[in-house]
Amino acid sequence: MQTSIKSAVILSLITFFFTSSALAQVEPFSSAPETLGSREDSIHFVPAVNQSAPRSGRSRGGASRGNCPNKPQTLTALVPNAATTNQEASPPDLTVSERPTFWFYVPYALSTERPAEFALLNDAGEYIYQTRVTDMADSGGIVRIRIPDNAPALESSGIYSWTFQVLCEYSNPTDIWGSVERIQLSSELETQLQQLTTPIDQAAFYAANGIWYDALNVLGDLYQTEHPDPAIAAGWASLLQSVGLSAISTEPLLNCCSAP
Repeated sequence: MQTSIKSAVILSLITFFFTSSALAQVEPFSSAPETLGSREDSIHFVPAVNQSAPRSGRSRGGASRGNCPNKPQTLTALVPNAATTNQEASPPDLTVSERPTFWFYVPYALSTERPAEFALLNDAGEYIYQTRVTDMADSGGIVRIRIPDNAPALESSGIYSWTFQVLCEYSNPTDIWGSVERIQLSSELETQLQQLTTPIDQAAFYAANGIWYDALNVLGDLYQTEHPDPAIAAGWASLLQSVGLSAISTEPLLNCCSAP
């Protein structure tokens, strides 16, 4: 498995490594906490200012191949720059988590014959975590890849690259890739976050400050556990629509996956 991932990484991520970066700065969350029902339908992602240097990435897959059927929507990473299939440079997406969760829309079911592979690497090209996903539901949907507790924690100010590929053909996978940077909140922002008492307000705080992965994960957890609560669904849809992912905002979140 490692060989197939490494070949994709070498071809796709050469520009990821050895790029200088600056710690991303975030603007304070400007509005006071609101109650559930006043904020959930207006959660919008606002990119952070003074972001690190752009890096190459592709967050939406190309045409289906091999044993992957053609679908209206393609393999897609749930990240802000997923509106393009081109390898356009963009700053790393931000997290404050030591072990963030990564989200992907897979338009077809996975199996042992059609698995997916995920890898997370540091800036020196060393593997932090890698896994293979071999089963889902009977159809496609949104899946999450959790970085387990026994994997190394992301370092503060560290920039990491990820790849996600579906092995429609083992010699020619359908793949997407991008980068993530872990930051630390300022003391002012940390104080603001501690004053927020509801997950929906915490998600809005992260989104307003450009901290994508944590906003998505808080809402994703709510959406999966509280679905089909209309308020939670509205917050989930609002966040995805704010970054051009309206087409998959109503796709199911799947309880999966096997990672042998």
